[in-house]
Amino acid sequence: MVFGVDNGIDFAIMNYMANKIKTKRNAEIEELFNKGYSLSEIAQKFGITRERVRVILEQRKEYRKQFRRLSKLKEEQGF
Repeated sequence: MVFGVDNGIDFAIMNYMANKIKTKRNAEIEELFNKGYSLSEIAQKFGITRERVRVILEQRKEYRKQFRRLSKLKEEQGF
């Protein structure tokens, strides 16, 4: 089977949408955690393990830290 441009575009669109859905889910997980829900409650709601919830929360914390650092650098450099 030969993959053409259309298949590449379709794959890119599917990948983009999957990431968008995943990002939204992760934001919901973080929001529930901030409201005081336990890792177990969140894991049960989304059908994932407590460990996965913990990893997602750590990743989002790291992303925010990196974003602040980049924003500060941009500001210092005058962008």
